[in-house]
Amino acid sequence: MKNLKPIGVSALICLCLLSSACSPRKSPGAASSAAPAASASQASALVVFLEGKATAVKEADYKKLDIGQTVGAGWRIDTASNSSCDLKIGTLGTLRIMSKSSIELSSIIMDQGSRALSIKLVSGSVAAKVAKLGARDRFGVTTQAAACSVRGTEFIVAVEEDGATRLAVKEGFVAVLPPALDPMALGEGAAADAVYGAILDAVPAIKAGEEASFHPKDLEASAAAWEKALPKIESLVKKEGGKTDSSGLLASPNLKKALEPFLAAEAPLSSAAEKAGEDSVKDFEQLQRAPDPGMVFKPIDPVQGFDDAAFD
Repeated sequence: MKNLKPIGVSALICLCLLSSACSPRKSPGAASSAAPAASASQASALVVFLEGKATAVKEADYKKLDIGQTVGAGWRIDTASNSSCDLKIGTLGTLRIMSKSSIELSSIIMDQGSRALSIKLVSGSVAAKVAKLGARDRFGVTTQAAACSVRGTEFIVAVEEDGATRLAVKEGFVAVLPPALDPMALGEGAAADAVYGAILDAVPAIKAGEEASFHPKDLEASAAAWEKALPKIESLVKKEGGKTDSSGLLASPNLKKALEPFLAAEAPLSSAAEKAGEDSVKDFEQLQRAPDPGMVFKPIDPVQGFDDAAFD
């Protein structure tokens, strides 16, 4: 993903589509617009660190979280005041749910050759440390105002009291999309992965050392354009069926035509980025303490607690 320059929308589409072939106490032990396909391998997230108190709720089920427990799609996780909870999402990355925050795990997929995480941030803030993702991998955090999607990066998303979404990026790039365009908006499959990746490469992105705030009204035009474009794009993706090579679809003038109004509506968002402020820089410390995505979890000794030895 690149920060947008003043460039013609048509030229941008062609380029992007064709190129996309504390000393804390350590405690021991639906949001997407399209449901995942029935063949999806829904996985779980693992609690690898807990400070204070965190709970998980799914319909009538309720549990207090502890290190070593797992939670899957459909669960809502809430942290109490002065608390935080780290989730390891397979090999995709780690997610730190910060104090007085609430998230919903919309989808966690760990299929061979395709991995995806889609969460909804209801309130509070999360810090994400994402591994370098492949062409068929997806990782995104959605709020009422925006969907923040990445290819591999470190970033923080917060829902402010006035309903705005604040996005701060420590490393890499984060694409800014309307809430309906979450990681699973186009369903699953190689064609859906390819089109979603092309969109991420084409839309405005917040880069390392920058932050931006978005209110729901800021993405109204983008959301309306996406809603109008979605049926056409879904039809093109569906025609690809089970094809593993989507280069033809990405070069299709029909796809370019379907995306053009949406990308034009997204372009003004590129002016929202500014240098990360003091609060965001302090928040980046949360990412320094978060586990690396590639680390392998080992059972925690309830006496020794959590430390670096818990990972390889």
